[in-house]
Amino acid sequence: MAEKKFLFIYCMSPCGALRLWCRQTEVRQHLKRLNKPAVKSIKSPDGDIIDCVHISHQPALDHPLLKNYTVQMRQSFHPLGLDDENEVASKMETSSIRQLWHQNGRCPKDTIPIRRTKKDDVMRASSVERYGKKRHHP
Repeated sequence: MAEKKFLFIYCMSPCGALRLWCRQTEVRQHLKRLNKPAVKSIKSPDGDIIDCVHISHQPALDHPLLKNYTVQMRQSFHPLGLDDENEVASKMETSSIRQLWHQNGRCPKDTIPIRRTKKDDVMRASSVERYGKKRHHP
């Protein structure tokens, strides 16, 4: 706690270089919170990096109300009239729109693809705290 107070006081300094250092430190800490450990990383032809993150570590589960949530890997029931799972999978394989990064690989089972957030992404935001958040329109 004392470190945060010191950082806060230090970052309030009028010196421009010091403020820049504080913002960069804040951005690094924010990126550490956003980018989860990847099981596999795939470089997209357009320069993005796609991290394959275990489904139970996805960022949506960081929400306090979902802290102890257990991700269901398979649906618990099979509605009537739904095609056989293998048939559905083969249809999806032939008709799905491919992502550009699929040219360089796919995520393993039980992982989800998440585009890695870069420093420049966060720096473009009006503030680090607002990065990735929707604007509230009353």
